[in-house]
Amino acid sequence: HKSRQRISIGDVVNQMSSDSESVANLSFVFIELVIDILLILAAIGMLFYYLGTTAWISVVLLGLLVPITNKIAQQFSQYDDQIMKHRDARLNLMGQILNSIRLIKYFVWEKSVSEEVQKVRTAEISARDKIVRVESFSLVVYMAISCLVLLATFLTHSWRGQELTLAVVFTVISIFTLLEEPFGDLTNLISRLSSATHSPLL
Repeated sequence: HKSRQRISIGDVVNQMSSDSESVANLSFVFIELVIDILLILAAIGMLFYYLGTTAWISVVLLGLLVPITNKIAQQFSQYDDQIMKHRDARLNLMGQILNSIRLIKYFVWEKSVSEEVQKVRTAEISARDKIVRVESFSLVVYMAISCLVLLATFLTHSWRGQELTLAVVFTVISIFTLLEEPFGDLTNLISRLSSATHSPLL
């Protein structure tokens, strides 16, 4: 009975609907993260094969993405925590409303209760909107930086007096295109992995 009082209905429903799904997908997220890392390492290896030491420019510039990725992943986690808190508040409020529905009807409190629910729901939608914006921003940043890194790599390779044939150019462009997806997924995967490992269900 004491445990029921400590844990609200909203927390139980929220954990069963969201946290359980995150924990269930933990192994798949971890495998996807490992595959992306191996894919990035393989692509970097191919850059060294085709560009030689010029590939260090690409590695260093791509390495600058690591703190950006960590920062975006932290924002993902913060907004995800906000969503969970707002969802808990909404579910708790709905549970209280359902338990007191007779009093609400008797005293004609429908309008005030509806406004209260709308406030909580608006805060939850706002947090979801923020996380979608961060995800879209991260994709744009990765694509833009990828183009800049590609340009800097070609300019450095040409400046060093190395031959820049069409075969090398199109091959390197294909490698960078291959890198866009795993780099773009890193933030989302790290965020999902962090969310699952910090779940109360573990």
